[in-house]
Amino acid sequence: MAWDGDNLVTTFQCDLCCFQNLQQRDPLPDLPKDNLLLCVIRQSQLDALWGREPQTVESTLRAVCSMITQWQRVDLPPQFPLLGPFPVCDLLGLGVAVAMLLKSLEPGRYNSKYQQFETVRKLRAGFSNLYMVSSEGASCL
Repeated sequence: MAWDGDNLVTTFQCDLCCFQNLQQRDPLPDLPKDNLLLCVIRQSQLDALWGREPQTVESTLRAVCSMITQWQRVDLPPQFPLLGPFPVCDLLGLGVAVAMLLKSLEPGRYNSKYQQFETVRKLRAGFSNLYMVSSEGASCL
């Protein structure tokens, strides 16, 4: 569940679009791996939405509404950047989020049911280091 304004502070795509971005195909309903991936995508979407401070969301929503009001006073159309559609690729790092969520479900050192974030976050750091030495990452320097 999202709150009013979450779409203004959190990048969001539907589960199906996310799946298609990662797999370049539609999910097969009878394939357990596809169902697992859809569940993990949904969890990553909820984590992203719930990870924002409510006051930040409310403040952003108030600011956006205020800008719209001011623009309407002078018949100026909204001057916001487009919120989508996104290209069909993993532009947002969902693949790394999926790997982290799946890793978190493995038995850990201190708990037999899950791993702590301090362990799981090493995947993100590993990807970041690899990205920075890639041709794509090096071109951003």
